[in-house]
Amino acid sequence: AQNSNTQLASNFLRNLATVPMAAPQVVPVNPPRQVRMQMESFDESQVIILEGCFCNYEGCLCGPHIGCAEKDTCCCIELDCCCKTGSPCLRFGCCDLRVVDTSALCKVQAQTCCCVRACSLPPDHTVPSIFGCYFITCFPKLGICMKLAELRSMRLN
Repeated sequence: AQNSNTQLASNFLRNLATVPMAAPQVVPVNPPRQVRMQMESFDESQVIILEGCFCNYEGCLCGPHIGCAEKDTCCCIELDCCCKTGSPCLRFGCCDLRVVDTSALCKVQAQTCCCVRACSLPPDHTVPSIFGCYFITCFPKLGICMKLAELRSMRLN
């Protein structure tokens, strides 16, 4: 009985090796663009820098900004969360998780009401290298109550 089981298993494996296999299909993992949470739901260029420490900054926005949004990327995994009125529904309600191409090892962009924070390692065009505290910016330009747009333009020149 044991020989017949061994023979059956051997025949099964031999037959399995001769079965033609279809080529694997590449399935896109990114949802359609309109489903992605947009940090552009507020004007980042109008953020007034509170403090920065080279790869991160915190700031504030003037005006009515209700709700919260966050986009976290670590290596190639991106997490979106958005709880704002008028925002489109993401894949898992208010959150989404996907694989993306990125140049940053780690990146976080978040907004809670009028408070904004961002961090990127290494710093990039969306999260520039900024140093300062208590609304006084020392790098890349010395100033008081500097807007993110002004500091981004300094890094591009």
